[in-house]
Amino acid sequence: MKILFMPRTSRPRSHFAITEFARQLEAFFKTFPDGRKLYYERRSRQYDGLSIEKTRVVIQTNAVRAFAGMFLGEPHNTVRSYKKLSERVGQDIFIKEHRLYPYYTASYTLYLLEFLFRNGKIDSKYKIARFQILFVVRLLANADPIPFFNAHKIDKFCEKICEHLWDPNKAEKIFADACNAVDTVAGATLDRDNVHTTTFTDALAKYCAAL
Repeated sequence: MKILFMPRTSRPRSHFAITEFARQLEAFFKTFPDGRKLYYERRSRQYDGLSIEKTRVVIQTNAVRAFAGMFLGEPHNTVRSYKKLSERVGQDIFIKEHRLYPYYTASYTLYLLEFLFRNGKIDSKYKIARFQILFVVRLLANADPIPFFNAHKIDKFCEKICEHLWDPNKAEKIFADACNAVDTVAGATLDRDNVHTTTFTDALAKYCAAL
């Protein structure tokens, strides 16, 4: 997996909100048509009082978790190790050299997964494996090696994934397949202690590669 790493000092959210990357991310999320549009919350509660679906508002915590789980291959670090993950903002997450499409793709995948949970399309038992499911969706939707995050090729890579997400029938199928993968790898132990480990992530990757 190719990952662009740039050594930088991590930034607190209050400082990150005023960076050019955060401004660009906020603007980029709004460029998609209504059914696909998301709203990146650069400043706390900035969309309060506006006629915007709250479920389409993406807070930084969820954007970081979704990106790390889906594209960095670290779903096991999204919950219990989130503090360490958040410290990487400005290092290998949310850096100005990165293209914006992977952050949208990851956030939209999480938005859609939560939509399917709310509507009973996916059993709530899988909520403990949210970011593992995002990881598998990426592997199933586009099995190609991930381009560098600063390369224009990453946009095409993400578009291929989004083609599955924007079609309701394809989306339900790929999420169902992702849940089946989690079930198969977890066996009888679909619990946090099992799912939130590097061993489980590696097993998911191996399982998907063999499909």
